[in-house]
Amino acid sequence: SRMRIVVGIDGRKGDVMTARMLRRLRFPAREIDLVHAVSPVTWWAGDMAVSAELAQETLDAQKRAGEQVLQEVSERYAGLAPRVASSLEY
Repeated sequence: SRMRIVVGIDGRKGDVMTARMLRRLRFPAREIDLVHAVSPVTWWAGDMAVSAELAQETLDAQKRAGEQVLQEVSERYAGLAPRVASSLEY
């Protein structure tokens, strides 16, 4: 049976190396899931007062950066499985 491969993506050199390795190993994957994790900014009570707008802007910027990383990396994984999906997790 065909397998499902889940790859953690962080936007570094390892993403490229993993794609190369999977290409060489030729696993019979039916699906590859590329996952990038975003750690939402946590504001501590002792921090200076931060507006909700600034916190939302920071989270939006993290989301955009994560989506950009996934888009760039997913091109390297194209063709390695019938289905290559990407997701941004928090």
